[in-house]
Amino acid sequence: MDSSMIKGFVIGGIAMVVVSAGAVTGYKVMTKPKFAEVVGVQEVTETVVTPREECHDVQVTKQAPTSDPNRVTGTVIGDASALQDRQRHDAKADRLRRHL
Repeated sequence: MDSSMIKGFVIGGIAMVVVSAGAVTGYKVMTKPKFAEVVGVQEVTETVVTPREECHDVQVTKQAPTSDPNRVTGTVIGDASALQDRQRHDAKADRLRRHL
């Protein structure tokens, strides 16, 4: 006997074992029962709460009109604050660029 014949027998034997294992597994799956016996029943209930819209009369306060109708004071203060923030940001960016 040469080596190729021995290899063929070994490979064939392994293939037969694999095929046989698959057949046994398939048979076990096919012979399982197709129904079950009911042994107990428990009722399931669920309470659902639907939200409702409730309306109430509520007292509302309104803000009095400003004494500066053109809002010049707030605009000036806001611009000055924004300018300071921008200057701080630019200075910090310059410091970071110098370290790189």
